[in-house]
Amino acid sequence: MPGSRPHGKRHTKEWLRSLPYNPIYAMDVGTGDGKYLRLLYQEFNDRSRFYIEGIEVFYPYIKDFELEKKYDKIHNIDARCFDWSKRRFDVVFFGDVLEHMKKSEAVSLVKNASEHSKHVLINIPIFFSEQEPINGNEFERHIKPDWTHEEVMQTWPSLRRIDTSGKNRHLKGVYIMDGF
Repeated sequence: MPGSRPHGKRHTKEWLRSLPYNPIYAMDVGTGDGKYLRLLYQEFNDRSRFYIEGIEVFYPYIKDFELEKKYDKIHNIDARCFDWSKRRFDVVFFGDVLEHMKKSEAVSLVKNASEHSKHVLINIPIFFSEQEPINGNEFERHIKPDWTHEEVMQTWPSLRRIDTSGKNRHLKGVYIMDGF
């Protein structure tokens, strides 16, 4: 689905507030309807405080949600094929993205992003979360629907979890990794 549940957004906003960068250079991977763009607007409501690019593989979302007008730059490409070497970011957002690919692809993608970003934020379901294509978008299918908190931490040991309270912490994991 092009949007996501609100879980973890409060913790993400608190974390964003702590960043010393001005403006914040961000990449939103798998933009959908623009969830992290909206989060930055809510947090900073001054557009000069952030620059944000987006990667969205499904062109109808770019068109339907007018993402070219909202993002500073939008890339219509599969994130696994994106050339990270030409950019540096303060933060890369992976919000409800990594479950849509094989684990080995997720590991490679996060590694590539972390080499070109000061921080990587991962928001991922950590319960069995099967999903079929939506709106004709095959990329919406969950290829790895069975991530757990333990597996996420074993896969990326340098992650730290930022949403540690509340009953929903068993449904979604919100993690930060320091990059380059």
